[in-house]
Amino acid sequence: MRRLERVAPADLARPLFVRAEEEPEGASSGPSWSLSTVHRELQFLGSHTTHHFALIAVLLRTLGHEPPAEFGVAPSTLRQWRESGREAAAG
Repeated sequence: MRRLERVAPADLARPLFVRAEEEPEGASSGPSWSLSTVHRELQFLGSHTTHHFALIAVLLRTLGHEPPAEFGVAPSTLRQWRESGREAAAG
């Protein structure tokens, strides 16, 4: 967290190449690379983490535990709930 807090705004736009962990179907030329930015990769990390939290919330509910209403809910959904006056607990 401390290292992420020190990332300069200019560094967020820095281009970088990201390697796919799996080769595309039928490819034999080695790993696939895509152009991205630090900002885009951090956005994906946040989105993917929310996705996993949502799955964890479902599992907790099946085991009889109720996680906080906002756990596993995308920030854009939480914002829409606030703007519409909808309570998260009413989910």
